Amino acid sequence: MKKLWVLVVLAALLVPGVLLAGCGNKVPAGAIAAVGSGVVTQQQYNDIVKQAKALYGTSYPKEGSAQYNQLKAQIINYLVENEVVKQKAAAMKISVSDAELAAQIKTIVTRAGGQKKVDALLKQEGTDMNGLNYSEKSQMLLAAVGKKVSAGVK
Repeated sequence: MKKLWVLVVLAALLVPGVLLAGCGNKVPAGAIAAVGSGVVTQQQYNDIVKQAKALYGTSYPKEGSAQYNQLKAQIINYLVENEVVKQKAAAMKISVSDAELAAQIKTIVTRAGGQKKVDALLKQEGTDMNGLNYSEKSQMLLAAVGKKVSAGVK
């Protein structure tokens, strides 16, 4: 799962223009970015920071350093991208049902060797089942939007 988070953060880097999606919108209290009709909350940011700290361990960048600022930007980029995908998916009438998400989570639990092992891995990574659900749903939405957009492309 460490590789997954690293890949997700790196993927967010590939879309730096996404941060501009919220330009001109007023950011409400408790949010760090306005994105179209939605927001990225401080809590969402804090959750990802907690995961990054768990993954980096003692090598987590010192606040104010260039590496810290880069990581902070990557996290915000990732969250903004997820919000953009969520909104675009809704506009395209694409969704991930609770049943689809539950099936994906069940597959992950089975492959990991059971719920206790998943819980231990998630704890090690600084997250929990809510974080896993958020991450998986975001990835499933992104895949579904990509599939629809690329349908018919030769």
